[in-house]
Amino acid sequence: FIYRFIFELKNYARLRYKENNPKEAREVYFHSFVGTIIYGHGKLKHVNKWNAKIISLLADSFFLGICQKVVLIISCDENQFLRIDPDRKCWQNDHKFYSCLALILLGYYIPICVMIAPMFQEDFEFDQQPEKEEKKKKKRCCLLCCCCCKNKENDEEEEEEEAEETESSLFKQFVSFSNTIAYVAPYMSAFTVMECFMLIGSEFVAKGGEYGTIVSQSIAMIGLLYFTISWSWRDLNLYGLTQNEPVFPFGISIIKVLAFACGFIGCILEILRFNKIIDIVLELFLLFVSIIIIAIIFGIIFLKYHAFFNSLDDDVNTDIFVKF
Repeated sequence: FIYRFIFELKNYARLRYKENNPKEAREVYFHSFVGTIIYGHGKLKHVNKWNAKIISLLADSFFLGICQKVVLIISCDENQFLRIDPDRKCWQNDHKFYSCLALILLGYYIPICVMIAPMFQEDFEFDQQPEKEEKKKKKRCCLLCCCCCKNKENDEEEEEEEAEETESSLFKQFVSFSNTIAYVAPYMSAFTVMECFMLIGSEFVAKGGEYGTIVSQSIAMIGLLYFTISWSWRDLNLYGLTQNEPVFPFGISIIKVLAFACGFIGCILEILRFNKIIDIVLELFLLFVSIIIIAIIFGIIFLKYHAFFNSLDDDVNTDIFVKF
């Protein structure tokens, strides 16, 4: 974050004072890291692809693991002994020093993951499409100037070249791990807050107990399930499959809902196994069957909506519509 702040400050100074371009300098500052925080629009531009991936890993994928390990440093039992080291008394000697470091780390790490990290999403490269279209137009104009008409063989060769370019660009996009999924920043922040709730409920309130952990996870799953369903279905009814929130494309919202539903079912099965009503083999079997049934239900819902909206866009230029 410090490096990006210095880099953007350098660009602003170059545009404002060296190139004497205050309009472009204001635009750069408005969509910079500091400008995005000050003005609160949440539209950070010119995000490096690898920076976005690293921040996504640290603030999203590894969030629970990092927070849990740090929280365990300050988690004590009823007798004020450290849970991960029962022979060590809490808040005495060197544990006081490590606890202070852990609290400082959590004090910076959690707000950064909740408020700042969601802004660092990879940019979608829609702007490259008009450049390709301009190149195609220029190429066609040159061909028309050279000859009055083109035969079918040239048309077929041009179509084959375009198909090869499309396949190669898709392959490059896949190999480079380019992001094609857009998350709304408030949704990512809410997801991180629910993860914090799970950690607090399981590690501090329940002290790592079975029931407390399962109850906190169940509440988090129900909250995320309701939040995702209500938001995605509202936008689906308003905009169809073209402009969905909180996740685009709509199929990713279906997968999210499926995951949260399976998480809640897993919590119920874990309670049954803990009370020795079922064994672990039956638990895994029931979870597997539940996943298949829920996946079929959500697959039918997705195909239903996709078939409904697909019949309405036969005469729509999808490239122009998505850009709009």
